[in-house]
Amino acid sequence: MNQDIENYTSPDFKGEPVYTFLFHTNNPDVDHGGICSINIEISGAGDVDSAKLNISMSSYLVDGKVEVKYNSPGRETRSFEEVPPITMGLPLELFTNWTPDGFSPINRGERYFNGLPLISFSFKVPKKAPRGVHKIFFTLTYKGQKSNKWYKDNQIMEIRIKRFYETPMGKFILILAAIIAALPGLPTLWNILDILWSMFQTSLCSL
Repeated sequence: MNQDIENYTSPDFKGEPVYTFLFHTNNPDVDHGGICSINIEISGAGDVDSAKLNISMSSYLVDGKVEVKYNSPGRETRSFEEVPPITMGLPLELFTNWTPDGFSPINRGERYFNGLPLISFSFKVPKKAPRGVHKIFFTLTYKGQKSNKWYKDNQIMEIRIKRFYETPMGKFILILAAIIAALPGLPTLWNILDILWSMFQTSLCSL
């Protein structure tokens, strides 16, 4: 019984590794010229000998390069810029597990430090990027310390570049057209409405 209690209050997270890749963003819907920022977490347990992360996305989604930041506790934030696809080696401290109070097991890759995730990346969306839903592919690959066996976890994230009618200009044209349409007996306004409608259709065709 005492051994069972000891195992419960001081769990051992050593052994064959099992990890999954997590991501979060506050702006999954972006506009042309907008910045898409993504925070990364790695959750799981087990001993890891080496690991890497691959980030793959269409080049037309990125204006310039992707900025990757690594925030290590007690050190200055490090960053680098690279064009996609990006492959980066992961520091083993991301896979460090401990139980500070005997009840709350923690993996360092799951934690934020000073309000920042250990890994994050961001990129600017080009003004001519195709509108609609696009996918970003992540592959976490890692090797067990004792078994020398490789594992991987694949995840897909979707971001959406706003359609024209969802942008401030598109909404303005729609609202203005609705106001003009509600005014009776003014041929000039109807002509303006026709012009606005033509502008709107032209914008849709260009998407």
